[in-house]
Amino acid sequence: MKMKQRIKILKTLIRLKILPLILISFWTIGALAQVKFLPSKVVPAGTDPEYYSAKPDFAMVERWAPLSPQDRKSLSPALLKSYSQEKLDQLYARLASGPIPQGDYEGSILVKNELVLTIEKMMMDKMINRKSFGGFFQGLAIKVLCGSRDRLECLGEFLWKGKHFYPPEADGSIELRNAINLKLRNSMILKAAGLSALDKPLSQAQVQDFNHDKRMMLMPAHVYCGISLADTRRESIIIDYAYGDDFKPFIPEVDGLVTRNGKVIRDEIRMIRPGLYLGRAYVENIFLLNFVLESKSTPSLEIKNQCWTGNSWQ
Repeated sequence: MKMKQRIKILKTLIRLKILPLILISFWTIGALAQVKFLPSKVVPAGTDPEYYSAKPDFAMVERWAPLSPQDRKSLSPALLKSYSQEKLDQLYARLASGPIPQGDYEGSILVKNELVLTIEKMMMDKMINRKSFGGFFQGLAIKVLCGSRDRLECLGEFLWKGKHFYPPEADGSIELRNAINLKLRNSMILKAAGLSALDKPLSQAQVQDFNHDKRMMLMPAHVYCGISLADTRRESIIIDYAYGDDFKPFIPEVDGLVTRNGKVIRDEIRMIRPGLYLGRAYVENIFLLNFVLESKSTPSLEIKNQCWTGNSWQ
């Protein structure tokens, strides 16, 4: 179609007031975009519906419910918090690594693991219902701080503020550190939590600006591409704490809790869209919880998968 004809059609649409309606329609479709999910399979009576043989295959999810740019744009940390674990699993399986982040990424915790929720309830109830003066005030403080929110998510986000990705070093290694609330240095808080032994080690923690606030930068980790524990069809960005003592400063009493000599924590993340990543945390390769990382700065609009996407040509 020639340019003159295109201009003529455009003028006609404007004169008939049709063009604004078309633009509004496109905007509405994008605003109402809703990520699709496949239902679990029908299982025989007496079978646990949460058993993985009842879950749809990830390849089928990707085939029949692909993510559109509008779907990705509609996703936010608040919306992800409303998703079930099955929905988060299906979403994660449709994502690729994206580029390895750099800079400050604010964190949100999404606890959907039933086993973790059960253990959390037992521990919290034991602490809050303890028949002592301290137990009463611990329970009161948690209720004031968290209200009706999940207590593990609430307390976790009070202490853990996100992750900082440092630029690659000369040898190609990439360091990450977790941003921890400076209030954890308070001797009274540590004593109330039964963590008085960490008072002196935390006084040695490196402090730096993180999203315009001062945070302790603890628990260093290596960042690299590796096979996902949830979806082996493609790689994820791995956050590996096993050899965090390669980076200095390193505080054994605190940073050592997540290394090969501690709980062996391993995270993995994939990009939803530039500046927003969905992550999964594991303890000794056992799934623990989900988390979201979001950049508050303006991210690059370039979408480049830094890790293997499952294509043989790579």
